[in-house]
Amino acid sequence: MLQEIGDSDAFWDEWGDFTMALQCWLSSVTGWDWEMYLPLMTEVKYRKRITRWETIFADHGLAFDPKYLINGGNHEKPEKVAQALELARKDQDG
Repeated sequence: MLQEIGDSDAFWDEWGDFTMALQCWLSSVTGWDWEMYLPLMTEVKYRKRITRWETIFADHGLAFDPKYLINGGNHEKPEKVAQALELARKDQDG
């Protein structure tokens, strides 16, 4: 992992993503509801991504829900955006 990441900033970025994913997974399998603890940079990155997704969906006349991101949440990849919008259209139009 470190070899691919290359520098300490990237490491901590990945570590934040990992800790958030682990806490989400634990919550989903245990049913526990607790406050998540994240590095600030991870929370800021997450909130920016959600805001960007909300804008993308609004631009297409759709309501955003994270459930449409089952194929990935990277809004910079056109295929991920297309897949999310397709799921939303099927869900909201039908």
